[in-house]
Amino acid sequence: MFVESSPAWAERVAATLPTGGWEITPHDYGTRVGDGLAVVGHSLPAAVTSRTWDVILVDGPRGVDADDPGRVVPIRAAAKLAKRDGWRMFVHDCDQPLEQAAYPHFFDREPARAYDRTWAYGADHDPPL
Repeated sequence: MFVESSPAWAERVAATLPTGGWEITPHDYGTRVGDGLAVVGHSLPAAVTSRTWDVILVDGPRGVDADDPGRVVPIRAAAKLAKRDGWRMFVHDCDQPLEQAAYPHFFDREPARAYDRTWAYGADHDPPL
């Protein structure tokens, strides 16, 4: 499943996906980078929060400029949704200031591994990723 804040990007991605099994859920996160860690009252759609996930990849929204949708809502949601036994989560573009502030705020541990600009978290403190 993809959760996408840009209808134009969602349409473009949908055209490139193989047929069957893919969902693209449009969503306005309701927050901007300039809002900082303020996410009270904002969450992901029920299509996302009603499921249990084995693997979560946070790679959007863009979250660069103050008026861009930020990644705080998906990072917080990922922290809540991650399956507690054997789950894996990857966060791309972890070098951005807001993301660096959000991770320790919502997770009780440091990333298990770092790959360039992607942090990997796992259910265990030192998972074999």
